[in-house]
Amino acid sequence: NLLVAKRPGINHSNVSTYILEQTTFVDHTPIEVSSSLVKELIGDKEELRKFIPEKVLDIILREELYKTKIN
Repeated sequence: NLLVAKRPGINHSNVSTYILEQTTFVDHTPIEVSSSLVKELIGDKEELRKFIPEKVLDIILREELYKTKIN
């Protein structure tokens, strides 16, 4: 199954019935923050906490979602 956050004004009429039958749409409170800002502030957790909920920050840190990869 697929969990998808509802977005205002989005029309899913072009999505196949097969996919829609496996999708659960959930209501949420949108956060006005860009991934670019999160990447910029990832080293300053106190500043980042001003923009995203603590639980979201915990997941980002635990899963290392914005970790820079060095080749």
